[in-house]
Amino acid sequence: MTTTRKGLVIRSLVSVASVAAILVIAATAPRVAEAHAELERANPAPDSVIPTAPDTLEIWFTQELFRREGANTIVVEGPDGRSDDGTPVIDSTDREHLTVGLLPDLPAGEYRVSWTSLSAIDGDAAEGSFVFTIDPTAPDPTPPPAETTETPEASLTESPPASATAGPEATTTASSDGADGASFPMWALIAAASILGSAGLGAWALLRSPAADEA
Repeated sequence: MTTTRKGLVIRSLVSVASVAAILVIAATAPRVAEAHAELERANPAPDSVIPTAPDTLEIWFTQELFRREGANTIVVEGPDGRSDDGTPVIDSTDREHLTVGLLPDLPAGEYRVSWTSLSAIDGDAAEGSFVFTIDPTAPDPTPPPAETTETPEASLTESPPASATAGPEATTTASSDGADGASFPMWALIAAASILGSAGLGAWALLRSPAADEA
């Protein structure tokens, strides 16, 4: 076999191996979460009717919250105006959980809850609102199960990281948010093996065939 044919085989194998490597890298690269920290659930629940207001209003978000002053807020407004104490708190053990104290003896009527959030996963802000109603004649709802027994952390501020994430403290929930890379996908492994195997068989056949340019 001539040097020219050997060089062609080597270049072909290198090209195929490069394609397989790119395929594997693209399939296993970490994915950046596109969703924001949206409302998942709340207590009182959106559109609920309750006989009396709880001491605190709670919101659970779909992503962990980034601690930056004024970025994560809950404002509750009712018939008499502002109805919260103005101090939202991120739970120290569950950073998807934000609470704010409610004023005592809230009167009957409709209350609008407006919230803003800053995701610790993608660094994007989100906002939204919902309403609940206090009606003394409403049946007492079954209280939701306790999410944590720890006291929420009072601080809402942390130093911005070099990236959009909140640093080591903000552990992301990859299974629910898709923020981290998934486990190695089997389809990528099979595809890469098929490409390399086909290339190897082709190269073997070319090496075994008579050299057309030999004397």
